[in-house]
Amino acid sequence: MMTDVTVVGTGGMGAAIARNLINAGYSVAVWNRNRARLAPLEEAGAVPLEGPGEVFSSPVVFSVLADDRAAREVFLDSGVLSSAPVGAIHVNLATVSPALAEEAARAHADNGVGYVAAPMFGGVPVAQAGKLNIVTAGSAEYVDRIRPLLEAVSARLWPVGAMPRQANVVKVAGQVLIASAIQSMSEAVAIGERGGVDAET
Repeated sequence: MMTDVTVVGTGGMGAAIARNLINAGYSVAVWNRNRARLAPLEEAGAVPLEGPGEVFSSPVVFSVLADDRAAREVFLDSGVLSSAPVGAIHVNLATVSPALAEEAARAHADNGVGYVAAPMFGGVPVAQAGKLNIVTAGSAEYVDRIRPLLEAVSARLWPVGAMPRQANVVKVAGQVLIASAIQSMSEAVAIGERGGVDAET
């Protein structure tokens, strides 16, 4: 059965994204190494896949994998790209390094597969609410094709360039800003407390 989109990696974030796509009316296939994670999504209407070799049975693949190593194993080292149909697009929603994004973009291009980096800002509750902020980078043609799918799971899209690695650079920069803000707020509260001001105030 041809589905609109496959979601690869159905932990907390991936499962939330898959459910929101289903709720938006898309037909969704799902794959995860731990097949037990697929059962609730199958009950919600998703089509479970047997293995990673089937992920490109959809024209668009969303991946929400843990890190560089997982993304490399599933998409770069497995040979799955060589069996992808012409015109397929892989959208990497995970936080991976800019270096891996650059390598992945080359490997996908060599196999005639589109690649869009689309790292997310927001945790599981934000994903469940469909309110993610998603940074996108890649060919404008590919980004336009997947825009409706991304809009079904997000509050806003932030396009930052044509090179996929650019989105991952922005994600790293954003994480630095968030960490800095948390540290600054902590220090400001500590100053207040030392001066006799209630922390909640």
